[in-house]
Amino acid sequence: MKRIFTICILVVAAAMSLMSCQRDPIVYPTGNYYLEVNMDGVTDELEASSLWQVLFYDATTHMKAFETYITPMLHPEDMPTGAYIRGLKAGTYDVVVYNRGTKVTAFNVADASNRIYAYAPNAGYSQGTPIVFEPDNLFVWQSRERVPYVSGDDVYVIKASPKCIIDTREIIVHGIKGLDIAENIALYVSRMDRGSWLCPVKQLYEKVIVVAQGEVRDLKAQTKADGDEEERFVIWTPVSTFGVVDGEEDQRILLTVAIGGPNGSVYYGQADVTDQFLAGQKVIETTLDIEVEPLQQGGFDPTATPWEEFVTKIELM
Repeated sequence: MKRIFTICILVVAAAMSLMSCQRDPIVYPTGNYYLEVNMDGVTDELEASSLWQVLFYDATTHMKAFETYITPMLHPEDMPTGAYIRGLKAGTYDVVVYNRGTKVTAFNVADASNRIYAYAPNAGYSQGTPIVFEPDNLFVWQSRERVPYVSGDDVYVIKASPKCIIDTREIIVHGIKGLDIAENIALYVSRMDRGSWLCPVKQLYEKVIVVAQGEVRDLKAQTKADGDEEERFVIWTPVSTFGVVDGEEDQRILLTVAIGGPNGSVYYGQADVTDQFLAGQKVIETTLDIEVEPLQQGGFDPTATPWEEFVTKIELM
């Protein structure tokens, strides 16, 4: 009898164990406040799991009152794109929302609302001027919001519509011969701002040179009516920056193209693209007289200018 009783207990325990292994349905934490994020124009750029930072600054003291991270695309089925904000108190806030998880862009977030800075890190220097990498696409929303007190099952929705603050231009360079044998290409654009202040009060700027990896596009040569062959290879590259530094009307915006040839040489040319940038043109076009020479017998050219020496000696500003 004792043995039968023991077996019964084991059977019941096993059944309870199996029941405990069943998956519970996902339960999203709820609260009285919900941040709805309008992802129009954003979802094509960022992954569904992209992390966003949300900051609430007291509108009177300008000090950070609350912060959290959300993944708007992983929202509850019964709610729009966004997330519940747990722990937020009623008050008037300067709210800043922006995407994190960037590969290049760095952030400096202070406790005061006028000290939120996104910036591009250094890639080097040219005669004392910082050369920086291209920033990632950055989507930001800023607003002053009066958040009321709510209770019970009521939910107050804050609606955010982030916009991209990165300035991207297509740069096309014509006239270069030998692009099909180029080893590497770099574009340097001067008079750009290092970063952007993600806050109502803008601070001082820092003037930098942005470097981008050049891309060659094959236009697939076609024949003109007069029998001449059209240009086939051009540099066609999107370049992203935090925008042009204002208040520098006396300084030009220079585009410097540097091409590494198969013989170890660096070929370069410069063009003034100030007027095109300031006019807001999304496509910047210029022509440079450069010819990349093929590899000579004997291989490396001992008279070639090393890339590092080129960057430090050539006037890029």
